[in-house]
Amino acid sequence: MPADFIVDITKVHQITRESWGNRYIIHAADLTDASSAVPIIATAESLFHFDNIDFLQGRVATVTPSDGVYTTVPLSLTGAKVLATAQMPLFCTLQVVFRVSGLGRPLRKFYHTGFDTDTYGTEFDYDGTFLSDVLTAVSDMIGDLTTNGTPFVKDGDHEVLSVPVVKRLVSFHQFTKASKRNPL
Repeated sequence: MPADFIVDITKVHQITRESWGNRYIIHAADLTDASSAVPIIATAESLFHFDNIDFLQGRVATVTPSDGVYTTVPLSLTGAKVLATAQMPLFCTLQVVFRVSGLGRPLRKFYHTGFDTDTYGTEFDYDGTFLSDVLTAVSDMIGDLTTNGTPFVKDGDHEVLSVPVVKRLVSFHQFTKASKRNPL
């Protein structure tokens, strides 16, 4: 019977060695099928991260807290965007809002992309080409996950996520040492 699974994509900055991740909830038939979503998500994310960010692994687990059912998928990707000038601090982020296909509150994701000073303008807004690249990558990711039989859903209500909106302004999101979510 299909169930929801947590996919955590872990990244690390090449110089500072700071690591973090982005969490996705997908709907899949089993752990093996859920694991097939890891390269789809990581590849999409790598298209709008800079080349100072390495993708280490994807961790796939059930949504049941502390049940010990998980697997890891090693990754060897680096961000595809070339860092041309000084890098902005990692707490400067890109925000993407994923709308639900039905009614409900959208899901917000913050991406620590490692972007440089050429990526934003005088109003601290992202360059139009960068925004277009992000929108294409996340839209394709949603489509590819659905085609793969592992759709990206909102936690708890199984609403399939669609129509991503990439926020134009640079956001700020701090790294935290502990998540308030249930432990894996």
